[in-house]
Amino acid sequence: MVSGVTHPLARWRLAMAEEIRSLPQGCTARACGIVSGRQRPDTAAGVVFVTVEDKMGYVNVIVWRDLGERQPSELLGTADGGTWRDPARR
Repeated sequence: MVSGVTHPLARWRLAMAEEIRSLPQGCTARACGIVSGRQRPDTAAGVVFVTVEDKMGYVNVIVWRDLGERQPSELLGTADGGTWRDPARR
């Protein structure tokens, strides 16, 4: 937050990359931004690694195989989007 003004993304409970990096390990976080890269290494058993960028930096997102199979167009068909992470689910 700058000058005590709430960022418009806060209305949807989305955090900027800078805020997410400051959270303790294992916290649930929601982010949005431009997808700048996707990697699906042959050795990753179907897991896709996505880099999401905003004006404050970037967040690395792990997309597990089952989610990627259920939502392939959301994973591969868009250049922008939102995401959230729940440490209790894989």
